[in-house]
Amino acid sequence: MTAPISVYQKEKIDFPHSARSSEVWIGSDLLSSLPEQLEAKSSDPHVFLIADQALRTQGEALLATFESKHWRTGVLWVEVSEAFKDLGAILNVYSEMLKNSTHRRSWVLALGGGVIGDAAGFVAATYMRGLRWVSLPSTLLAQVDSGMGGKTGVNHPQGKNLIGAFHQPEKVICDLSLLHSLPLRDRVSGLGEMLKYGLIYDAHFFEQLSRQSQAILELEAECMGKAIQRCIQFKLQAVASDEYDLSGEREILNFGHTLGHALESLTDYHYYRHGEAVILGMWAALEISHASGYLETESAKEIQAKLQALPLPKIPAEIHVEALLDKLRFDKKTEGHTLRLILLEAPGQPLIVRNTPHEILVESCQALLKQFQA
Repeated sequence: MTAPISVYQKEKIDFPHSARSSEVWIGSDLLSSLPEQLEAKSSDPHVFLIADQALRTQGEALLATFESKHWRTGVLWVEVSEAFKDLGAILNVYSEMLKNSTHRRSWVLALGGGVIGDAAGFVAATYMRGLRWVSLPSTLLAQVDSGMGGKTGVNHPQGKNLIGAFHQPEKVICDLSLLHSLPLRDRVSGLGEMLKYGLIYDAHFFEQLSRQSQAILELEAECMGKAIQRCIQFKLQAVASDEYDLSGEREILNFGHTLGHALESLTDYHYYRHGEAVILGMWAALEISHASGYLETESAKEIQAKLQALPLPKIPAEIHVEALLDKLRFDKKTEGHTLRLILLEAPGQPLIVRNTPHEILVESCQALLKQFQA
């Protein structure tokens, strides 16, 4: 499918936080201006690019732009998979940066999707006790969610993103031109995170996205650009009120992630796109919400039907209820032996629930498998 992206009016969102203020840019063909944006803050101009090797053409063009402005450059091309978020792979990144004489005044550039952003941000947070970095998200999901907010992390065998740091990027450049060649599954994945914002923040926005889902999947510039900008505003609103994920305001962004992460973990993080798993997790959270008496059954079923209409991979036949429940014990939202779930009372009205009865969890997981299992 050829994406009809043309040009979207460039927009800037300023995001003040505890360390300083960051900028989020949204528009088309933005990467070429990055050297000028960083020049005033660079006494010893050097960038180290960590990039998805599938974006080598764009990455090499970006490096050439820096070099034409007399910057020193280094690069690590990454074959992207969750394996890049293992600690062994991160040690290799540090080694490459040392070989390139990356220093305290260097910039780390992260060009890619969520895996690149999570890992490169973690590297920037920890190498020489912290470097400045720029997030260059290349997927729809990363542009609306993981590419900003300061959460960085790598994986542990018992769970995803269990090791990490909060480290805000100085700039986030959401260049819509990077989405041109995005496969359909990655577009669906991004749409899943966009729908999440509607469900937890704004029922009208959810309905708008549902109506415009085909235009977004076809990357229609104006429709997509406005939707991305709205999602970013929601994300930054949550981060501003709960930067370090302590008060619970930011925690609601994890709607759909509890069961979603369980599915990702049970399939070794390579079967699902993250947003696909989140869509399934939201479906399950809606099931739990109405089974617990928080959400009217009619509303739950109406929203679930819209999620079911999206093209999603089937849940593998070997996954069973007990395995899903076991994974929940290691979820980041579990305190001691108490699982916290983000549920809905209505679209735009999330709540955090503790001690959901075991039988409701079992029945909701059974319903999820019945609906989506191969």
